[in-house]
Amino acid sequence: SNAGSLSIKDSAGTGTVVSVDKTGVQSGSIKLDASTGKITGVTDGLVAAGSKEAVNGGQLDAVKAIANTGWKLTTDKTGTGAVAGSSVEQITPDETVTFIAGDNIAVEQAGNKVTVATKKDVVFDSVTAGGTVINNSGLSFVDSTGTLVANSPSISKTGINAGNQKITNVKAGDVNSTSTDAVNGSQLYTAQNNVKNVLGSSTQIDATGNLTSTNIGGVTGANTVHDAIQQVNNTATNAKTQADKGLNFAVNGVTPADNVQLGETVNFANGTNTTATYDAATNTYKYSLNDTLSLSNAGSLSIKDSAGTGTVVSVDKTGVQSGSIKLDASTGKITGVTDGLVAAGSKEAVNGGQLDAVKAIANTGWKLTTDKTGTGAVAGSSVEQITPDETVTFIAGDNIAVEQAGNKVTVATKKDVVFDRVTSTDILGNTSILSATGIITQDKDGKKSASLSNTGLFVAEMNATGNTLSSSSLEAGKLTVKGTNTLVLDSVKGTLTGLSNKTLGSGDFASQGRAATEEQLNRAQSNVASILGGNAANNGGLLSMSNIGGTGESTIDDAIKSVNQVANNANKGWNVSTNGGTANNVKPNDTVDFSNKDGNVTVSNQGNNITVDLNKDIDLGAAGSVTTGDTKIDNNGLTIAGGPSVTKNGIDAGKQKVTNVADGKITADSQDAVNGGQIHDMMGAGAYDTNGNLSNIGGTGQSNINDAIAAVNKTAVQSKSTVTEGSNIKVVSNSNADGSTNYTVSTADDITLNSVTAKDINAGTVTTDKVVAGNTTVDSSGLSIKNGPSVTASGIDAGSKVVSNVSNGVQNSDAVNMGQLSQYLGGGAGYNNITQSFDAPNYQVNGGSYNNVGDALGALNQADQALGNRITNLGDQLQQAFYSTNQRIDDVEKKANAGIAAAMALENAPYIPGKYTYAAGAAYHGGENAIGLTLRKTADNGRWSLTGGVAAGSSGDPSVRVGISGVID
Repeated sequence: SNAGSLSIKDSAGTGTVVSVDKTGVQSGSIKLDASTGKITGVTDGLVAAGSKEAVNGGQLDAVKAIANTGWKLTTDKTGTGAVAGSSVEQITPDETVTFIAGDNIAVEQAGNKVTVATKKDVVFDSVTAGGTVINNSGLSFVDSTGTLVANSPSISKTGINAGNQKITNVKAGDVNSTSTDAVNGSQLYTAQNNVKNVLGSSTQIDATGNLTSTNIGGVTGANTVHDAIQQVNNTATNAKTQADKGLNFAVNGVTPADNVQLGETVNFANGTNTTATYDAATNTYKYSLNDTLSLSNAGSLSIKDSAGTGTVVSVDKTGVQSGSIKLDASTGKITGVTDGLVAAGSKEAVNGGQLDAVKAIANTGWKLTTDKTGTGAVAGSSVEQITPDETVTFIAGDNIAVEQAGNKVTVATKKDVVFDRVTSTDILGNTSILSATGIITQDKDGKKSASLSNTGLFVAEMNATGNTLSSSSLEAGKLTVKGTNTLVLDSVKGTLTGLSNKTLGSGDFASQGRAATEEQLNRAQSNVASILGGNAANNGGLLSMSNIGGTGESTIDDAIKSVNQVANNANKGWNVSTNGGTANNVKPNDTVDFSNKDGNVTVSNQGNNITVDLNKDIDLGAAGSVTTGDTKIDNNGLTIAGGPSVTKNGIDAGKQKVTNVADGKITADSQDAVNGGQIHDMMGAGAYDTNGNLSNIGGTGQSNINDAIAAVNKTAVQSKSTVTEGSNIKVVSNSNADGSTNYTVSTADDITLNSVTAKDINAGTVTTDKVVAGNTTVDSSGLSIKNGPSVTASGIDAGSKVVSNVSNGVQNSDAVNMGQLSQYLGGGAGYNNITQSFDAPNYQVNGGSYNNVGDALGALNQADQALGNRITNLGDQLQQAFYSTNQRIDDVEKKANAGIAAAMALENAPYIPGKYTYAAGAAYHGGENAIGLTLRKTADNGRWSLTGGVAAGSSGDPSVRVGISGVID
């Protein structure tokens, strides 16, 4: 019943191993609480592979904490790496980490592998390789501190600066009126040698004034350019005649051939299932069979064996044939498949015959029938064939309980059974019969030894095979059976004592039909508690358990569900994606591989830190490039948009200057570039104008040598000149060492001028009594201006004029300007252009108006004194207010502490059914104390309780409480 209980004692009979009542089951520390459904007191179970021990909520919470911890993500740098944001982010299960490809980086995701590489075409603001820097300005060289290396080449939009270094191995540039190519030393040597031959005395000139040459261009007998060109032209004409014949092409020897003239294009086109390619390295045209073939309906494909005599695979419109195997295109069937291996791990194909055998076995199912042993009863024993997907129903008959849990079916007797008649016979043939009329025991011959019915109890003396029932008695509802073990059946207490079977696990245990004792039940409950582990406890036969495996659950079913939920959460893992793409889930124990795809980045990890570095040397391949601003480096070389380029074909200055070129070697075999300075030295400094153009060779004003010589000749004729002294000028002539005349022109010692105008005059020391310039006079007294200012030894007289553009005064003796005066006086003080006078300031102080600083300061002083008195009064008032406030806060704190002490003093009186109980208490808290008294009345049946209490503290009013509690079924 609801008030019943079961206790299983230990072997000594002194302690309860397992207890069961309406509240649940208790075994040791394990409690199966019927009201909460929790199993509490579960000790930590073994967490290891193969462990069958229950775990508790604490252990599961630790697993949950680990699972929910996930992993941490942050950034760091090495070398010249840059980091924006380095906070440590916690990545929890099922959260997504996105790898974003920044500038010049390509991120590729394949499942749980992430590959970080540089892009094929990269764009940088600046690229530094050792001491070489490429940026938006071009190319330059720097030292370890980043400072430009002196006298080093550079390339920019404005041109090429050779940095006072040689440009060597320069291919000869075009020399014509429009050429912008650089020329090399040998070209300049040739030009210089020609000039030398033309102008020098060693020049070989024939009688007609022409240079004489033999075998021009290697053409024998061509001593003139005309002869050489004519012979070359004849050779070219013959070559053209042959070239005009063109080339003849035929297909499979079929004529006529197709004639192709030089300059025309022969196109090697892709044929059916073939691809035409050209290999520039070997100058070879190739036709290759396509990897993917497309045949017409009449086409076919055969693959021969290595000997070329047998067909291994054939493909046509009917399908594919390989040996006995046929893939029939019309039926969609694969035929001729031999039996494949049917075993674990086998990858061999199976045929329909093998599958049919499996199908036959699968369709056989199993058979069902009934039988009996002993006194069992059977109704119907036909053999039934149970085919796949057929349902077998287990029906619970009288006194039978059938329980299904998934694919497990448990058949047991019900807890409460109802029989018309129960007969029990021992191995000697003695029989006990329990029926509606009572119980009868009799021997193997049918002689009744005892009976109990509604008419009374009958016990007969008997002696059978040495077992003697010597005496029996029935007194006051108690039946005592004496023998080796005395049994007492007490109808008042409802107990049967004296049973000797108190242990479990004996050789004949559970085979003799004996009644179980409290001791056996208690041991069984203790065994259950031991198996449950944790805080599972057997308290007098009641098994209890809570917080199973640390899950916070009190039933095994709920605990397993909780563990599964945590395991499922842990198995969610986390998500990884790149560039906002599709996320891939990374499960626990999966590996995310950060790989280097193109060899230009190095991916490394130290612990949980992943570092992606751009390699010192990068290779972007033939199709790759590096771009920084307008500068681009690719497989062809270096180009600057709108500027120079350095490619395999040479250096193109891009219509810019090549500057800072070191002196190149000027010899017949030199290929060095020469600079403007070398040409400039050849022509002389004075031969060039400010733009660097030849304009004044030899001071003649001519831009070419011929005109310069002509000008010199003309000048020589007109070389005579005369110099005549003018006013205030003195001329002295003398002869130079080369015979020319030198004229020295200077001013006379005494000069007469109408006026002198000069920006700056530097005359050393000038001594005079007086200098008069218009209205300005400078004499021994100083400087004076008629009707204007004067500066004398006595001071500066402004002459009633405005002194303007005066800087702000700094020192005590400096003059101040109007701006400073107006700023410092304030109050609207300043010069009035309308009245042509200075406006006095106006100061508003304490309700009054004052026009000078002295009066305003006096009024301000009086206001300060009044304000000081008011502040003093306000301080006194605030001090009193703070004192009152603090006093009230202290009172509130004392009352609060007293209230807490009063609540602590109200003890709970005990619950005793049908009794009045009380409890008294005293408490101290925060400097205050209190006493309390509690009175409780509990109902006779213990199902409700009424309580009341009063407590008084050292401060404040008394506290009173009442309450009622009860039991709800």
